[in-house]
Amino acid sequence: EEDFLQVLLRSYSGLFADYIPIQEEVLAERCGLDKKEIYRLFNRLSSLGVLHYIPRRQQPCIIFTHPRVEGRELNLGEDVYETRLQRFDERITAMVQYACDDSICRSKRLMHYFGQKKTYNCGQCDVCLQRTESGLRYHEVESIKESIMTALEDGPKDLRTLMQQLPSPEEKSLEVLRYLCDSAEIKMKDFQYEKA
Repeated sequence: EEDFLQVLLRSYSGLFADYIPIQEEVLAERCGLDKKEIYRLFNRLSSLGVLHYIPRRQQPCIIFTHPRVEGRELNLGEDVYETRLQRFDERITAMVQYACDDSICRSKRLMHYFGQKKTYNCGQCDVCLQRTESGLRYHEVESIKESIMTALEDGPKDLRTLMQQLPSPEEKSLEVLRYLCDSAEIKMKDFQYEKA
C-alpha cells in the first residue's frame, strides 16, 4: 500500500486540495498490478479513511482526506531515522562504486542496484568497451564467454581442462576468463573454475 501511495503522489498533483481525475490503467501499469488490484487498493484506502475514492462512472476521482503534513512538522522516530540513514549510506556507497569501479559493467551494476539479480554485461559501457580493447570484438567475447559457461555447466574445472574444451585460441580464452572472474560471473576455488 505504501508503494501504491508513493506512485499516486508522484503521478498526480493537487491530491490534497481537490478531487483529481485518475487513470486506473496508467496506475496499474506503473505499479505492475492489474486493474482489479488497483480498484481493491483504492477501496481499502477509502475504507481506512486515507483517501476518498469515487469509482469510475465516466472518470474515477480521488482526494486525500487529511491535509498534507509539512516537513518541518513531521516527527520521525529514532528507529525510522536510523533506517533511513542506513539506506542513504547504502545508496551513496553504490553511487561511489558505480563511478569508481571499472571492473564490473555499468549497466550490470545499475540493474543490481534496482534489484535485478540475473544481469549480463551490456557490451556498450566504458567498462565493457575497455574489455574489448584487448583486441577482441564484442561478439568474440560473447561467443567465448558462452563456450566457457557451457563448459562449466557440468561442474568445476582446472585451467588446463577448461582450455582444452574451448574452441577459441587459448590467449583469447584466457582474456575472457580473466574478464569473467573480474566481473564475478565465475569464480576460482582451489584452482578450479566454476560458475558464480
